[in-house]
Amino acid sequence: MVDSSPLISKTVVAKLPYNRGRGFSFLIVVSAVIFFISAGYLAGTWFYQGVLENDLRTLTGDLDKIKKEFDLVSLEDFSKINVSIETAKTVLGGHKAVSRVFDFFEKNTLPQVRFLNFSYELGEQPSLAFGGEAKGFLVLAQQILILRKNEFLKNISLSNLSLKKGGLVGFTLTMILDPKLIKYGP
Repeated sequence: MVDSSPLISKTVVAKLPYNRGRGFSFLIVVSAVIFFISAGYLAGTWFYQGVLENDLRTLTGDLDKIKKEFDLVSLEDFSKINVSIETAKTVLGGHKAVSRVFDFFEKNTLPQVRFLNFSYELGEQPSLAFGGEAKGFLVLAQQILILRKNEFLKNISLSNLSLKKGGLVGFTLTMILDPKLIKYGP
């Protein structure tokens, strides 16, 4: 015998009540906030990239204009002038200005003293030797004191004292010069 009951039952299943909840869930709100923040950062970086690219194009254009205006020949000329200036500095730095010695002694010699001969040596330690006459021993002593007070003269020594006609005193002065006195330049 065959059962003639239907395969699908005709009994009504009771409907479960639908629970609507309290609105959006907390997880959806948090994910939406994170999404909007990320979208804001994306828009901001995209805008900033555009600004930077625009600035780069502007600066590149300005640099190209400056390169066109700048004459490379003038750069070579400036380089040659610089080499000439440095060479002149080297030459003038090694130059000795002996005329400053004469100016120095003109200003620092008493009227009663005269120098008759002069010799110098411009080696590692520049030195001078003067032969001269003074109107007495006191005047000669005053002259030596004036020279010893000066910072440019060192190791001043007196030699070859002699008494000459008319009360004049003959002498020889030797000294070492500070190289700053004979250096060329300010």
